[in-house]
Amino acid sequence: MPLHDKLKSAIAKRRLRVSQLFAMGITSPLEICEGLTKGNDPLVNPETRRPYSLRCVCYDLAHLRKEMKEQTTRNILEAKAEQLGKILGLYRRACQLGRLDTALRCLEREARLLGLDEPIRMDVNEHDIDATIERELAQLAVARQAKAIEPPTPEIGVAG
Repeated sequence: MPLHDKLKSAIAKRRLRVSQLFAMGITSPLEICEGLTKGNDPLVNPETRRPYSLRCVCYDLAHLRKEMKEQTTRNILEAKAEQLGKILGLYRRACQLGRLDTALRCLEREARLLGLDEPIRMDVNEHDIDATIERELAQLAVARQAKAIEPPTPEIGVAG
């Protein structure tokens, strides 16, 4: 077996054991390092014949978390796609039967599932608002000085 394949195999075996220990509730990288060297089939670095480093286990945990996040995202997307398919089928059937109330509920459910009804979130920062107001006031002051604009005075009606 070529060296590259041996290295890939060792990494896969180590990551599998790290994920097994993680699934058992051992989440501390230090405890996982210790767990790799225990049991019937202790794992050690094939190049150094010493236990894997803490840094190596941390990389494996990061890789595991990334895979878990990707799998969760895939599962959510698959579930949404399945629900959308069901909603579309119900919508078509409701339209065929002339059940506009049901068709409308299907459209509402679809919009909710896709997040189309959610309010738009805006990140408003007080500092940004204050800076914008200050900048605009400064621009007005410069314009007033440049054009010698007098501030408007209220007209007072003269009875006559």
